[in-house]
Amino acid sequence: MVAAGVLAIGAYVRELIELWNASDRSMLYWTLFLPFLGVPFVGVGISFIETGRRARHDPMARALAGKFLAGLGILVAILVVAGYFRQQSMHRLSRVLDQQLQLDADRTHNARKVQRIYIAIDGNESITVTSQPSSGLDGRYRWTLEIRDGAAVLWKSAQELSLKGIAQPVSQSARFAEIFAKCLDPLPVDAPACVRNAEASDFYTVQASLELLEDARGPIAPVQTRYNPVLSTASKDLNLTTHTDDRTVHVIGVQQDPL
Repeated sequence: MVAAGVLAIGAYVRELIELWNASDRSMLYWTLFLPFLGVPFVGVGISFIETGRRARHDPMARALAGKFLAGLGILVAILVVAGYFRQQSMHRLSRVLDQQLQLDADRTHNARKVQRIYIAIDGNESITVTSQPSSGLDGRYRWTLEIRDGAAVLWKSAQELSLKGIAQPVSQSARFAEIFAKCLDPLPVDAPACVRNAEASDFYTVQASLELLEDARGPIAPVQTRYNPVLSTASKDLNLTTHTDDRTVHVIGVQQDPL
């Protein structure tokens, strides 16, 4: 106990010396438990040693040493039992995590995916985006379609789909008046088409995504949906020539990437 206490105090002192001039000394806070454990360990260990020394000649000290040893035995037994249950709990948690990782890998591999999108152009008025989801897991999915200029998202739409068996193609239309509506906001997005009283020609990315939300084994966990979604995407570029006045963005030319 004395050795363990000295080692704990020494580890904190070493950490203190190493981080004394560092800009980030937060580890001194997180390891503060070391001296709080080390000092009592040293004190109890020394009292055990002193009682054992006195027990050689003092019957009262011998009786006290017996009580100390009995208490130490009970403490060790409690720690052993607690350690056993802790180990069992860790094993259960490890099994649950392994099962979850296997489930995540299976969903990522077998979920339906957007492999390619097709864009039909209706004059200079609207576009229709169509995609055939691949075969895969039946379940509830979120279909999202967005059109952006670089990092600026001009238009976005999402809907939930129930896909089973051979899925039907997903099709969605968007009018250019809706796509460029943000250009008429008091604070328009940063895109060439949003410059008033000017003509511009620029490439816009049309991106579709399909995200698995729930399958036969249950819904996707919210934390995974937020940080590591089961998601596939496909995109295509459109070259739009626009003329913008004070009220409207007029599309006067549309050309799509042939790939």
